Amino acid sequence: MKYFLTSRYGFIPKIFIYRYDFSETLKSQAKEKLCKWLKLDKSIHLYKISESYFVLFNKLDGTSNQYRFKSAQYLDAPYENIQEVSTFISRLIISGIDDDYKQYHNTNSVIVDNIVLEDYLLLKCVKFNVELFATGRFYIHLYPNTKIINAPELDTNFINKLHNNISEGVSGVNISLRVEKERFRITRDLSDKRNLKELCNFIDLNNDKKVFATFNYRSLAKINPSVFREIQSLTLNIIDKEISVIREVASRINLGICELYKKPFFAFEHRAPSKMKNLVVGGGNIVSKQSAAYHNGMYRGVENTNIRPIYINREGKEIESEFYDKLKRYNGNSNGNKLIKPISIKASEIDSNFELPKSILTERERKTINAVFSEYEIPDDFFDRMYDANQVFQIYVGRPEKYKIDNYAVKCLTKAGGLLNVIYETNENVNTYFIGIDLGHSLKESVLGLTLFSNKGELIRFQTSICNHSEALDTFPLKTAMEHLKRHLDINDLPKAKKIIVHRDGKNHIHDINRLVDSIILVFDVIVIDIVEVIKSGYPIIGCYDNGYLLPNSGDYFKDRDEDYAILVTNTQSKDKNKGQILKPIIIKRKYGRTLFSNLVEQVYWFTKVYTNNLYQSSRLPATTEKANNIVGTGLKRHQSSYLS
Repeated sequence: MKYFLTSRYGFIPKIFIYRYDFSETLKSQAKEKLCKWLKLDKSIHLYKISESYFVLFNKLDGTSNQYRFKSAQYLDAPYENIQEVSTFISRLIISGIDDDYKQYHNTNSVIVDNIVLEDYLLLKCVKFNVELFATGRFYIHLYPNTKIINAPELDTNFINKLHNNISEGVSGVNISLRVEKERFRITRDLSDKRNLKELCNFIDLNNDKKVFATFNYRSLAKINPSVFREIQSLTLNIIDKEISVIREVASRINLGICELYKKPFFAFEHRAPSKMKNLVVGGGNIVSKQSAAYHNGMYRGVENTNIRPIYINREGKEIESEFYDKLKRYNGNSNGNKLIKPISIKASEIDSNFELPKSILTERERKTINAVFSEYEIPDDFFDRMYDANQVFQIYVGRPEKYKIDNYAVKCLTKAGGLLNVIYETNENVNTYFIGIDLGHSLKESVLGLTLFSNKGELIRFQTSICNHSEALDTFPLKTAMEHLKRHLDINDLPKAKKIIVHRDGKNHIHDINRLVDSIILVFDVIVIDIVEVIKSGYPIIGCYDNGYLLPNSGDYFKDRDEDYAILVTNTQSKDKNKGQILKPIIIKRKYGRTLFSNLVEQVYWFTKVYTNNLYQSSRLPATTEKANNIVGTGLKRHQSSYLS
């Protein structure tokens, strides 16, 4: 079987650059304006700006009293400013294929097809990402991508029409408005009347420009469910079809300044985890999949907990299911649990005046998990009351089905404090801890989230901290959050940290790495540190060929020959549901440290199989960053059903 990436491969050992010196008489305000122009003008390919000069990849036309040409020469690898070289290569790709394909907005995407569906235009695109290493070696990763925009001309009447299509009580219908060829955009909740006014004002303020709207899948499902279902059927991304489209785009890429590997896709020798059985479930059994808990029970059950079923349906009646039997199966021999009297509620009774039954509010003598079963999506008023009463609950929407009830029972037990499984071996001892990091953003502030896991993948503690509104890590909130984690280890007399492995959701800047290292050394008194980036975007398709195109298995990965860089397949649920549907791998980069890189990759893989709340599938991300993502509010919505029928 032959494995491949939908990636072009190349090497750029040197690039011609042009240096310009700022005029000595240039005033600071004029210099600031000039620097802004250099950064924003798409016709200018900037490499770097210093205090006295700037360097470009292209020569400027004409002359200016603000700067003067100094020299032209080759810039040889290894490169320092990798991001700017990558951006330059991306612009060359776009300019090289713009005769064949139209660029989508100002992105690294080209449109290969479009389909009109009522008031919406589905744009089928191919997106690319340039992964450049300092040595000059690079990949151009290509992947199918879709965008949904307005089909008719955008005006305030269209926006009001969409608003009126939203059912009463539905919220969180976010859409974005953009001005073509400009960077600025606004994103607002279309269901909110105040937000609606802001969207209309944006259109009026830019009435001399082309404004368009973009829709995500979740919002479109709330505005026009029938169009959403049709788009779902048109965007399954089956590997055979996508490969032929991407091959055509890839074959047209010609940079001009360097040679590319002649084949449109990159072949590689695939790797897989060194252990097949590396999870521990009930009874200390070592298994390969979480689903083994069906026979062995959960690693750690729940004790002294009330389980209360709540049924919400048209008739307000109880629903037959094997829920309690499943709880007993997965919870093993845990003691003191009690199934308390179910509550039945008619769906029609839930409105703005709805009040929770008194039995929910008065039974507070010990921990209670509410298992909510509903035929339909539940109105927000119910959730608001449950949250206000500090109730713990898990939701099942749809008809009870055998395997779904199994999974739902595990979710309930996990929410009540149970633990489905842990990792048997990470090649780290008890003095090694894993820290997950993510940043979440609102309009006003950013939230830093840190998680702390043991060497077996057991969540020990998590902490949040408010920080500046950017993707950069602030020293003070970072250090403060780490101090909380360290204090928890000390108070609970847990093993002293002697090694820290950081999983960062997304990319780190060099100053982020320095701040992370400095904070860990200062707080934990540890000098053995690894920093690993876990990146959710910019990947290619990982495929294989054996008398036809096939998809890899969970745990398969690509490792670059020289760099600590891998592309790992984790969750394979999409191909299980729809045969041939391409997968979404994750990119793993080590930015600091000396641990064997293959160990770091395998650790990330096994961390996708803990804290998944799922019997059958790993999560896409490792538990370290998945949990960090959730606590900063960028992951799960406020309430989300276990199943939708």
